[in-house]
Amino acid sequence: MLGGRKILVTGGGSGIGAATVAVIRDRGAQAYIIDAASSPDANDQDFSQADVTDFSAVERAVAEAASRMSGIDGLVNVAGVTGGSPLESTDMAQWDRVFAVNLTGTLNVARAALPFLRQAEDASIVNVSSGVALNPFPGLGAYAASKRAVLSLTQTWAMELAPRIRVNVVCPGAVDTPMIKNASRLNGDLYALKRIARPEEVATAIAFLLGTDASYVTGIILPVDGGRTYY
Repeated sequence: MLGGRKILVTGGGSGIGAATVAVIRDRGAQAYIIDAASSPDANDQDFSQADVTDFSAVERAVAEAASRMSGIDGLVNVAGVTGGSPLESTDMAQWDRVFAVNLTGTLNVARAALPFLRQAEDASIVNVSSGVALNPFPGLGAYAASKRAVLSLTQTWAMELAPRIRVNVVCPGAVDTPMIKNASRLNGDLYALKRIARPEEVATAIAFLLGTDASYVTGIILPVDGGRTYY
């Protein structure tokens, strides 16, 4: 159940993040978006433009979210970038940027939101990793490594923040979003269900982990990948 909850979503302007915002709002929760891009809806007042790698900007955006919603009891860290190259041609600038967004960005938002989450009765953090963290592809070392680190970070936080704050992570497979439009190798042949996911299919899994129906679930790694991890 999500009715009445107050949820902050990073990367909520497009893709999985936008689908998550739509699902949780449809289920009666408030949602506040932080995104590096400008809002696709100029009239959406529950939106802050901020780069998750900039902690000062994140702090301001999180404070605004808490003010707008009168608190925060859920956080979804979706903001992320892809990228990587084979070992011998590693681009260090790209490596640093991928880790800054995918790992440090997740840390920054959680740090800024933690004082508000601690005030909630049943707070929940859901981090978004990737199926590539479980079954990597060649040439995506930076992305796979950063997303694998999110798994360890999630389970560490689950131990540190229990019992008041639950922390879980979802690992989507290929999803029909702009991030993979040009990734021809990410097709349905890799999946037991023979297709890639719709963003809302990942969003509904995130919504479950945010809500009270998952009140006894923390520290889990949930693949939402059409069976790729076993297929």
